[in-house]
Amino acid sequence: MRLTAGNVGFSYPGSRERLFIGVEGTWPSGTMSALMGPSGSGKSTLLDLLGGLRQPDEGAVTCYDGDERVVAPALHRQACTWVLQSNIVLAQRTVIDNVMISALVAGETPAKARHEAHETLARFGLGGREERVVNSLSGGEQQRVTIARCLLSPAEIVLADEPTGNLDARNTSLVIDCLRIAATAGKTVIVATHDHAVMAACDRALDLSEAR
Repeated sequence: MRLTAGNVGFSYPGSRERLFIGVEGTWPSGTMSALMGPSGSGKSTLLDLLGGLRQPDEGAVTCYDGDERVVAPALHRQACTWVLQSNIVLAQRTVIDNVMISALVAGETPAKARHEAHETLARFGLGGREERVVNSLSGGEQQRVTIARCLLSPAEIVLADEPTGNLDARNTSLVIDCLRIAATAGKTVIVATHDHAVMAACDRALDLSEAR
């Protein structure tokens, strides 16, 4: 799927100042892109707009399918999956359970879902941890579990909000590699970040400090 923003502006209710104005961008499938800018510049808010969770005050965010047809708002939201600083995981379940759930939701049989989850976890450096309870993993490992689940999800858009904000350099590098795998698999990956290592790994970047 492809996302576009055309002359997008946004301000919070009751605020006299716009958070940003005139934002333009295109985010194609199979790419990894950064939203950058200092704290308070609106990176997370723009991510919400791109995911269909908020609506802009002016301009439009549009989602297109593979045939370049406009996707309805409800289907746009369903096409998105999220990676956050605070991981949304089934904390008391195993790693394999957390990753399998995406394939099961997509209609795979339990046997095939388990096989695909094993293969994906191995690609993400988590082979041998399949039966570990997620709560026992490090923050970086939990992030990789979340991204592995995204890769097996039918959702075609991955929206990551500061996914490396709490990680050390080694785990940051591993999470970047996992996000790149998702993009290479054809997902549209958009990362809100102030991490220079993440920015350097992206195909393109949009600086919101210029949209004031």
